[in-house]
Amino acid sequence: MYKGLLHTHITFVILFLVLYTVKTGLLLAEKKEALHLLRQKTKIPEIIISSIFFLTGIGLLFLIAEIKALLIVKIVLVLISIPIGVVAFKKENKILATLMLAMLILSYGLAEMSKKVEKKEIPELVNLPANAPLEVNVHGKAIYKQYCTICHGEYGDAGMSGAKNLKVSRLSQEEIISLLQDGRGTMPSYAKILSDKEIKVVSEYVISLRK
Repeated sequence: MYKGLLHTHITFVILFLVLYTVKTGLLLAEKKEALHLLRQKTKIPEIIISSIFFLTGIGLLFLIAEIKALLIVKIVLVLISIPIGVVAFKKENKILATLMLAMLILSYGLAEMSKKVEKKEIPELVNLPANAPLEVNVHGKAIYKQYCTICHGEYGDAGMSGAKNLKVSRLSQEEIISLLQDGRGTMPSYAKILSDKEIKVVSEYVISLRK
């Protein structure tokens, strides 16, 4: 459900951005007749696009694992840009139209930035010698707790942000390692966050969660 909702949201966000980029471009180019014609022809489609854009966005907020500060800023920017956009095109104000478009583009960029994973300190790994062996139920569990529980939950079956149920997963260890390194869908890549040894031990812990 989450992934379908996310893909729908992204699609309509892009359509919304394209529409307002074109409208802003026409306004800045002083092509008012073309702008009026476009507004008339896209009145209904714009209502549909903006409605799906906002409804899917609200739906995602209830399914997302963590609401970060950047995501909050994005939401605020979108909400502020709406009345600015209404006034901008009603009064054909170039400055306000440009400001609205800049805010929308910035909000999209902030949403992408909020997906990035930050390196976190794991007490069990601090001051651990580079050649020291890692234990599945100590180090693997600690890494899983730090990075994975937010979506997968303590036992692997939370299902937040579209996360798969690890209790019933049948992926091989090689496939799990590949997912951790490269990421897929809503799951980010951990290749630059975790070492190969850390990825291997957390993959072993993930397998241990199976029924």
